[in-house]
Parts: sequence; structure tokens; C-alpha cells
Amino acid sequence: MRSTGNRATPELRAATCAHVQQLLDTTAMSRWAAVKAAAEHIPFSPNAVVRWCDEAGVDRDPESVAVRELQARLEAAKAFTQAVTQQEVNF
Repeated sequence: MRSTGNRATPELRAATCAHVQQLLDTTAMSRWAAVKAAAEHIPFSPNAVVRWCDEAGVDRDPESVAVRELQARLEAAKAFTQAVTQQEVNF
């Protein structure tokens, strides 16, 4: 059940924001998906959690986004190279 005017304690807000930040740092989840996942466990709406995260400055680190993208490109290039090499061996 969602909150009907109850105020979240500062500890709950901090713990929720820390959980969202951890999800952003360790997964490929979007910010909204991380917020929704955290909000499922507390009696407050995802919109409330978004406000808390905005106030706390919780967001994905732009550098980690770039690193994740480069890692994905590297894995794709490795798979492509392996497939092409395998094709050449079969000729």
C-alpha cells in the first residue's frame, strides 16, 4: 500500500537512495527501473523516490556509462572477430 501523507524518515530516504545508487552502479537498469525496484519494498510511490533521488543527487555516473558502452563494443568486436576467424578456417 502506498503512502497517504505519511512522511518518510531521513533514514528511509537515505537507505532508499543508496539502494537506487547501488542498482545504477552495478546493473544496466535505467534510473526509472532502479527507482521502481526500490519503491516496491517501501510504502511510497516511485515518484516520491525520484524526488528523494533528485534531492540527494543520485544518478548514473557518466563515466561508468561510457565504460559500459566501450565494454559492450569490445565484446561485440571480439565476437565478430571470432566468427570471422572461424569462417576463414572453414574455407
